[in-house]
Formats: sequence, structure tokens, C-alpha cells
Amino acid sequence: MNHLNRLRILVFIRFCGEALFFPFLSLFLASAGFTTGEIGLFIALIPITSCICAPIYSFLCKTPKQAKIALTVMTFIEPIFIVLLLLSENFALSCLSIVCIGIFSSSNYGLLESFMALSCRAAEKPFSAVRLFGSISYTLGVLISGSIVKYFGYFVLFMIAVILFAITGILYCFIQAPKTQEKQVQVSLKEILSNKWFIGYLIFYILTIGSMQVGDDFFSLYLQAKGSPDYLYAYVTVGFVCVEIIIMACFRFLYKKMDIAVFFLAAMALVIRFSVQMLPTADRTWLIAFQMLRGVVWGLILSLNSLFVVKILGFDSSTRGIVLVTFGLSIFTSIFKFCGGYIIEQIGYPRFYAILWGISLFGLIYFTIYYFLYRKYASPSKNYLF
Repeated sequence: MNHLNRLRILVFIRFCGEALFFPFLSLFLASAGFTTGEIGLFIALIPITSCICAPIYSFLCKTPKQAKIALTVMTFIEPIFIVLLLLSENFALSCLSIVCIGIFSSSNYGLLESFMALSCRAAEKPFSAVRLFGSISYTLGVLISGSIVKYFGYFVLFMIAVILFAITGILYCFIQAPKTQEKQVQVSLKEILSNKWFIGYLIFYILTIGSMQVGDDFFSLYLQAKGSPDYLYAYVTVGFVCVEIIIMACFRFLYKKMDIAVFFLAAMALVIRFSVQMLPTADRTWLIAFQMLRGVVWGLILSLNSLFVVKILGFDSSTRGIVLVTFGLSIFTSIFKFCGGYIIEQIGYPRFYAILWGISLFGLIYFTIYYFLYRKYASPSKNYLF
């Protein structure tokens, strides 16, 4: 079995585990009796710890090999604290458990995404050639999770996730880190942060994906407030991930001709989504229907993000660059998740989503300006990613 196929198996199992845990964290906390404000605090703890840990991971993971070692350690330790969360019986212990989960999971996604992107680059394959397996796995995981929650409860659901994470940790031992074809150059954080095109893209990514993630974290509670049973959210998630899979599957055949203007379509889809979800009169059917646009947003940006970071920073700097993207996103989401629960308690869900609509609209306008400047000054003759 070649290296890329091993990585596909690893990604498949890892994302299946994530599908059984992270989408249901808010609902689990609600079932444990915590208020919306307290849940906002809890889900904010993971990105808050990422703000602290991301610079550390960025310093430690200068190469794909170092990233692989970090991922292996993080993946083995993370499940221990998920079990502790399940056994927690009070606010303080739950906080401690989530903080520890954040330490070992907050930068996991960014590092794994970078590892996948560099592996695909080395094998001359599109990023979606591996990431698509994660989306398919995520869909299957969420699909079965609805039935598990309905018939067995959250304890069984999360314990299955724990087992899958542990298996992922073992699989990392059989994965080879991609080797760069370029001369190894140690690039400082100062040099990366002085790249104006990277900083410009970082701002767009934070505004767009940040508002999307905050909206996602409270959407299950929004549906619950509309009278939906907990397990229904599993099928909603399956819907938008299926859209994401279709987008990424199509992208596999077009990536060599893709221009970064595709980011504009992702930002536009997010604005349209929030424009409906912020309406006080929108019923559950409309809320769910426009949540499907989340798959368009994530499918497009997933396919392009790592490729674009590699293009503007270079192969050797991209791992640290993607970790910095995760760091910036964590600052944004930690603030809004921390405040979000209390904001919703004061002004309600529609007005909360109206705030996210304003942020996403600003991101759309911002990227329009960024794109024309990039096209004029950074890549006037060729805007394609490859």
C-alpha cells in the first residue's frame, strides 16, 4: 500500500471520530443541564487554548516530520480527556476537561491539513484527493451518530469516537512524512508575517470561516429552540457535508485551472445563508435548507486554502503558515463563542445571526478588493494555483 493510500485510511478514521464528537458537543452540554451562556463559554475554551498553543506548535513543527510527531502525540492524549469530560459531574471539572481537549485538538486540524496538502503536493495530486475521504467519512459518521444518540445516548457515541481517535494515533506510526523537493530553508515567523499577501488572505479566511464556525456551533441549539429533536441535527449535518463532497469531487478535475476568484463564490454563499437564518420569521425548514450552503462554503475553501497558502509562502513555510491561520481563526472564534451564548440570551438567535451576516458581508467586500490587488500586483500573468 502506497503512502497516499495509508494517509487516506488515517484521514477516513480520524474524521469519522470527529463526526461523532465535535458536532454534538453543544447538544451534549445542553443535555447535561448547562445554560446557553455556559455552553458558549465551554465551546469557546477550545479556540482559546488554540490561541495559546498554536504559536507553540508553530515553533515546534517547522517540518512535515515534526508535524507528524506532534500529531501522533496529540491524537493519543486527546481521547483521555474526552473520557474525563464524560465522567465530569460539575462545572469546574467539565471546564478542565474541555481545556485539555483544546490543548491536544485545537491545532490538530491545521497540522493535519498541512500534512495532507504537502503529501499531495509531493505526490503531484490535488488536495481533495485525500481530503475527500475525510468528508465522506464525516458524512457516514454523522449519519450513524443520529441513531446512536437516539437509542444509546451521548456516552456510547463519544466512547466510539475515543476508540477511533486511538486507532488514528496508531496509524500515524505507519505514515511517512512528505519530503520536500526544494532546499530546506528555515523561515522565521517574522518573514511569514511580513508577507502582505499571506496577511491579507489570513484576514479574509478569519472573517469567512470564523463567522461560519461560530454560526455552526450554535445552529444545533437554534434548531432545538425551534422544537427539533437532537438527532435531527445529525441528518442536517449529513446534508451539508454531502454538498461539500460534491464540490470537492468536482474540484479534483478542475484544480489546475482554478483561480482564487472561487473564494468569492464561497463568501457569497455564506452571506446568502446568514441572510435567511437571521430572519425572525424563518421556520425550521428554511433554516435547514439554507444551512446546506455551508457545504458550498467549506467545500470550496477546503479545496483551495492549503494550495493557496503553499503558493504564497512556498513549500517549506506552509506548515507554519497554516498553523498561523489556525491561530488567527482561534482568536476570532474564541471571542465570539465566548460571548455568543450570552448575546443569544439577550437578543435571540435571529439578531445573533444578523451580526454574523454583517461580518460575512464585510468579508465578501474585503476579498473583492484583495482579489483585484492580488491580480494586479502579485500574479498579473497567471492567477491559477498551479
